[in-house]
Amino acid sequence: MVLTRFGRKRGFTLPEMLISIGLFGLVWVSLVGSILAGKAVEIRARHKIQATYAAQRVIENLRGLPYLSVISAPDTAIEIDRQGPLFGTSAVTVSFINAYCKKINVRITWRELTPLGQSVAVSESLSTYISAFSAASSFTP
Repeated sequence: MVLTRFGRKRGFTLPEMLISIGLFGLVWVSLVGSILAGKAVEIRARHKIQATYAAQRVIENLRGLPYLSVISAPDTAIEIDRQGPLFGTSAVTVSFINAYCKKINVRITWRELTPLGQSVAVSESLSTYISAFSAASSFTP
C-alpha cells in the first residue's frame, strides 16, 4: 500500500493485486478440481450400484423359471443406469453343484470414462426340493 503525506492509505499496488488474483485463482482451481473428482467418484459408485441391481434383476428372473430350464446364457446387452444412457453386457454362468443345486453367476460389465471396463459379479445358489411325496405321487404303474 502506498502512504500519502498525511499517513492515509491510498490503495493497493499492481503487484499486490496480481499476487492476490493469482492466489485466488490457485485456490479456485484446486476447489473446482476436487469437486469434479468427487463427482466422477459419485458417478462411478452410482453405476456400480445400478449394475448390482441389474445383476439382481437377472437372478430374480432366473428364479422365476423352472429349475431345469435355468442354463448359462451368452453375453447380452443390458441397461444399467436408468437415469442416464449407460448400457453394458451381462453374462450368466450356471454351474451344477449337485443334482439338486445350481450356482448362478451373473457378471455385468460396462465401460466408463477409463479405458478399462468396470464390472460387478453377483452369485447365488438355486436349489430344488423334491420330496418323497411328490416323487411317489408322480409314479404311475
